[in-house]
Amino acid sequence: MSKENQKTTSDFDALDPRIKGCSPLIIPKRMSKRKKASRFAKRFFLVSPILNDTDGKVVISLMNYLLTLAYDGTNYCGFQVQPNGRSVAAVFQDALEAVLGCRPDIKGCSRTDAGVHALGFMLNFHADTRIPPEKLPLALNQHLPPDIRVLAARVVPEDFHARYAAHTKTYLYRIHNHPIDSPFDAAYYTRMPKHLDEVRMQAAAQQFVGTHDFLALCAAGSSAAAHGDTVRTITDCHVTRRGDEIDIEVTADGYLYNMVRILAGTLCEVGAGRMQSEQIPGILAGCDRSQAGPTLPAKGLFLKCVEYPDMKENHS
Repeated sequence: MSKENQKTTSDFDALDPRIKGCSPLIIPKRMSKRKKASRFAKRFFLVSPILNDTDGKVVISLMNYLLTLAYDGTNYCGFQVQPNGRSVAAVFQDALEAVLGCRPDIKGCSRTDAGVHALGFMLNFHADTRIPPEKLPLALNQHLPPDIRVLAARVVPEDFHARYAAHTKTYLYRIHNHPIDSPFDAAYYTRMPKHLDEVRMQAAAQQFVGTHDFLALCAAGSSAAAHGDTVRTITDCHVTRRGDEIDIEVTADGYLYNMVRILAGTLCEVGAGRMQSEQIPGILAGCDRSQAGPTLPAKGLFLKCVEYPDMKENHS
């Protein structure tokens, strides 16, 4: 077939920009629009597409899927794709490509840092497949490593975005308050050998609730801080103890770089008696990072759940 009688997938990008990035497909120019779209969809989405040619245009209709993931972040450089590291997103896209035959763009609810874990990470992507949403977790998990699992899948509105539609996100920080590490889950908490007073920590946690400038809890290198965008609203912050285990949970409309890890480090300072809960308002008002507590290690941090107010289901 001569080059003038060939087309590639770039000819279909104008129909739907979300299909960009798929491998080229050679299609004769003389083939009808309906046959072109059908062949393209069968090759890349494993199903005949929903077509609309009312105005002489053929539109490939893609469904928007929202997935819940859990992952152990120990061996990853974070969720976001990085040029020189293994990311959760890249590994997940490999599984998508194995199941769907294409590599759609994915939208994550958050950028978890290297070593951070997730219990209820949300992401969405557009695709067209015969696999029912309830069967997608099983299909994808067969191509994912054991430290990443898809827990649930559902179809959402076409314009839904896992990050921008989120109302709040809840993070959990786990502390093992004992001189000796546990031999079973030391990779999923930070050990604090000195006894921490959880009552004092809880009192300090309440000082963070509300709308504040959290620059004092922001690590250097934050793009938000560089643009002066450091005001966030924490709707809940509480501390609970179960034996030697202390959990710090924070729910907010958004977070700054290392904000939860610094907040947890500050609460530990209070629990150890090196800081008083009454100092927290002054630390926040001063916007001075050096006045807050240390940044605790990433391994104790989990993205617990994401809330979408317009959805009936609770994604936790």
